[in-house]
Amino acid sequence: IGRTADTWGLWLGAGIAGQYEEFGAPVDRKLLGDGEWHHVAGTFDGKKITLYLDGKQIGRKALVGKLEMQSTGEMAVGAHGNEPFHGGLDDIRIFRSGLDRTQIENLVAKAQDVAKEEMVGSWRTPEEVIPTLQEPIEKIAHQRIDKFLLKAFRSPADKKTLNLYAGYFDKQYKETGDFTRSMKDVVSAALASPRFICVHNEIDEASPNQKSFNLATRLALFLWSSIPDNELLELAEGGKLQDSAVLDKQVDRMLNHLRVKNFCDSFAPQWLKLNNVVSASPDFKTHREYYFGGDDKISYKRGMHMMLEPLLNFETVFIEDRPIMELVDSDFTYRSHLLSEWYQGRAATYPINVNLRNINFTRTPLEDRRYGGVITNGAVMVMTSGPFRSLPITRGSWVSSVIFNDPPQPPPDDVPDLRADDETLKKEGLTVRQKLKQHSSNIQCASCHQKIDPLGFVLENYDLLGRWREDYRTGLKVDASGKLFGKHEFKDVVGFKDAVLAEKEVFAKAFIGHLLSYALGRELTLADRIAAGEIADASKKDHYRMRSVIKNVAIHPIFSQLTKS
Repeated sequence: IGRTADTWGLWLGAGIAGQYEEFGAPVDRKLLGDGEWHHVAGTFDGKKITLYLDGKQIGRKALVGKLEMQSTGEMAVGAHGNEPFHGGLDDIRIFRSGLDRTQIENLVAKAQDVAKEEMVGSWRTPEEVIPTLQEPIEKIAHQRIDKFLLKAFRSPADKKTLNLYAGYFDKQYKETGDFTRSMKDVVSAALASPRFICVHNEIDEASPNQKSFNLATRLALFLWSSIPDNELLELAEGGKLQDSAVLDKQVDRMLNHLRVKNFCDSFAPQWLKLNNVVSASPDFKTHREYYFGGDDKISYKRGMHMMLEPLLNFETVFIEDRPIMELVDSDFTYRSHLLSEWYQGRAATYPINVNLRNINFTRTPLEDRRYGGVITNGAVMVMTSGPFRSLPITRGSWVSSVIFNDPPQPPPDDVPDLRADDETLKKEGLTVRQKLKQHSSNIQCASCHQKIDPLGFVLENYDLLGRWREDYRTGLKVDASGKLFGKHEFKDVVGFKDAVLAEKEVFAKAFIGHLLSYALGRELTLADRIAAGEIADASKKDHYRMRSVIKNVAIHPIFSQLTKS
């Protein structure tokens, strides 16, 4: 509704027969500006555009063609481009075919189900209904506060606590007369309470069935990164969650719930330390292609895009309940065309204002075992490198910490930095490995380097941007050979994966240690480490399938705190 050229009135525009067409019919501005509701309609039946006002035809234009339906642009009703609509819109309906005059008249007369089978969309502002109070406001509020505190504190509030919050509502409501604001004040107070912030506290321990409520809380935080739902709270209130059979069923239910996505989104990046990708910054001048997009063409780092590959690999192992060994070596991965071209050494580019959420990843079968799993991907290589080169010690430390759950001790403070830039290495005719061998001859460093060096150098075929290389920039050949645990020799990363798979019990126990630490929310104690071994033994019969591993963590007494009968 508005003016185009010399016509002020009702307009309808659409893509018809391959081009944009619009038609307007003049309307008295005073008629539409009288402060009353009016019914306006526009139709196109493949032969003509017709405009109606209050059920009466006010204009028609002959136009033959097919309505274009493939546009992804937004459809606007009432406004056009940056021209706003000053008025009110309600009871908007869209039909897949042009209605005739009779049908338009029936719509104006508020007839029911007009062309119902042809309607594809309807938007109507719900009528405001002022409820009739059956009980005093304060009583209604107190009942709601009681239910809210059960959720917020993850166990019933005692009478003293409930009276405290109910009294606070009464005070706020008496002062303001605003129900919504007073309830928000109560919510704010609850969210600032230690009973909400802390998982357990001394006040809770005195409550009936508190062990069940504590277990419900631990389960929800572990598997959902959230608060317990109604079913968990009801079982806890009845003390039923302490029953091992009930607990078993609840863990299965939670693993199949949509909320379990939070587990994948939270545990996987913490375990893999993927947040380090954010701070990884390859030298801008040397590796300009790593940066792209945005108004300045450098707003995005490719590492942020690479993060999705290991996360999607982890999520697939979880969803499809695959053995956790496929986190080391799998016959699939996830790639976008941006990432595929990157691994091929081609830096795919995008428009300046690219939206990374519009770049899709697809599951990709793998025959090349240099890729697959969560170790050999661009994200890990980028975050374990420096601005100018890959860092085998950092990579070895990552493998030792993440894959084998055996983090090395930090180096002594007086150990000098290793000078291994291209110029120094080329001048000395050494590889990083040979240079580091000289460095680690120091007795203080030898024992630690003996453990982590093979774990880092096996990844040296991946440059600091995660792309495969056979030679260093100095022209010297990469040596990725080594020995795992002093007994499994390997020549390259594929042989290393075979060595890890040969020690699958070691990897399984290490992974379960990470998982148990995450579930308990603390570093593992000696008792916890013993429990991790027991969980690994229980999971072995199911070939360490992901859900079996997670479930065995959740039902183990170290987590559930249930005593075995």
